[in-house]
Amino acid sequence: METLLIAPRMVTKSMTAIFWFMLSMLAGPVVAGPAFKLDVIEVAPRQFKPSGNEQAQIKFRSERDGQAIVRFYDRRAYQVREVAVEHIAANETVTVAWNGKDDQARLVPNEAYFFTIEATDIQGNRVEFDPTTTLKPRFAPMVVNYDSDQQKLSFTVDQDSVLDVRSGVSDGGPLLAKLVEWKPFLQGAYSMPWDGWDKAHTVNAVSLPNHQLYSQIQPLPANSILTIGHPEGQDDIYSLIYPQNSLKRKSATDFADQRYSQADASPYKHLSPVFDFDFNDVIATERDLPVLGGKGSITLRLQESIKQRVTETRYEILVFVDYKFVTEIEEGRSPAKLNIDMASLAGGEHIFTVNLVTLQGGLATLSKRFIKKTD
Repeated sequence: METLLIAPRMVTKSMTAIFWFMLSMLAGPVVAGPAFKLDVIEVAPRQFKPSGNEQAQIKFRSERDGQAIVRFYDRRAYQVREVAVEHIAANETVTVAWNGKDDQARLVPNEAYFFTIEATDIQGNRVEFDPTTTLKPRFAPMVVNYDSDQQKLSFTVDQDSVLDVRSGVSDGGPLLAKLVEWKPFLQGAYSMPWDGWDKAHTVNAVSLPNHQLYSQIQPLPANSILTIGHPEGQDDIYSLIYPQNSLKRKSATDFADQRYSQADASPYKHLSPVFDFDFNDVIATERDLPVLGGKGSITLRLQESIKQRVTETRYEILVFVDYKFVTEIEEGRSPAKLNIDMASLAGGEHIFTVNLVTLQGGLATLSKRFIKKTD
């Protein structure tokens, strides 16, 4: 027999207290008992579109009569939604449906979410399904292949994870492009288009002899649910959109790995800074490219909308010419002026690449071409 709760009703504390007081009087005195079984039977679909009126259904079963609370969290362990189930019958399947909205009826961003279930029997004994108690959120590399003929990346995700894929130059060279930035994926095989160039279409990365793809994955909690199709394309993590002081968060003691309870340990898209730089001391222009002499410099500026956040978290600036490291500023600032000695460069066209790295793990890149004046 199945109990279907498509639109679970939130239960007030007073109602719950009265309900359980009456049951406890009928059952006799409270006696501590052994833990009882609580099984998650099915979660489907694992990916759904809330804006299309789709729902994800969680089916679970307790071996005792009682009540339950299902809580949904974002990847940073901030609570998104709480659903109370007033009564569950022993060994009957209970279905709770989530419509992809928070407790204020707002659509959640396109992201990954996990849930916990806390069940209490009529004697007050509790058990909990909590996927974070066994989660070891370690970063690991993953094989990513590139088909130059098809211009496609392909990879296989062995378990539900958050994925980051970057294009760069090996042997200490720069990052050239961010292809997948800490995006959640369910287990499976994937392919995605990429023409082999950086975002600004300045560098044909795959044509470089030392080109390399770098990837990292971080496992998601078991039975994580992914939402898609937000009408505004919102894909930030939920707790980065709304004031954190208004949100509840799982206690750090709830986690098998304490680091998972820290925001920085769960990487996310838009963690990286946004910046631009301009060439100084430009003496001419050829083919729409700046011409520099024996000495040159650039001025780098962070985008104003993220300047304060990035500055507070600290960052460093790395500079490369023709994909080789030349200088850095360990304590980043904006605006920042970097002087570059061009004397050793041969006359002709060159590539200037700047990588900006935050201490939180954010990384941004920008490449521009310039011409060194022939002596």
